[in-house]
Parts: sequence; structure tokens; C-alpha cells
Amino acid sequence: MPKTLAMKFGLASGGKRTISVSDVKDDVNAETVTGCMNAIVGAGAAFDDALTGALKAEVTERTTTVLLDNE
Repeated sequence: MPKTLAMKFGLASGGKRTISVSDVKDDVNAETVTGCMNAIVGAGAAFDDALTGALKAEVTERTTTVLLDNE
């Protein structure tokens, strides 16, 4: 079943930003995610509203039900 990693960060303005990544490895763990989030925070100065810290990370498994497909 496909998984999505949602990572929530604090912003310099006091707000929050969530970055989501799909197709997460089955064996992803807190240590790996923490390292990734710290790297993203380090690069966060590229944003107008800089990322200031990692707040939360969660993995969601999802099932897709096609309700209409006219492709």
C-alpha cells in the first residue's frame, strides 16, 4: 500500500509549513526522518519565510478508490 510522509516545519514568521513526499520506504524510521528534516531546515533559508525547525512527521498509508475514470 502506498505511503506518504508529511513533515511539518516551523517558519520564521511563526507559521507552519507541511511538505509531503509520496512513495516512502516501508522501513522508514524516526532517525532517518529526523536527519532528512534537519537537512531541509538547513536549506530552508532558500524560502522567503525560512524554515526554523522540525515540528512533526507522520507516515500515512493510503488506498485509492477510483470513482470516475474517463481517460
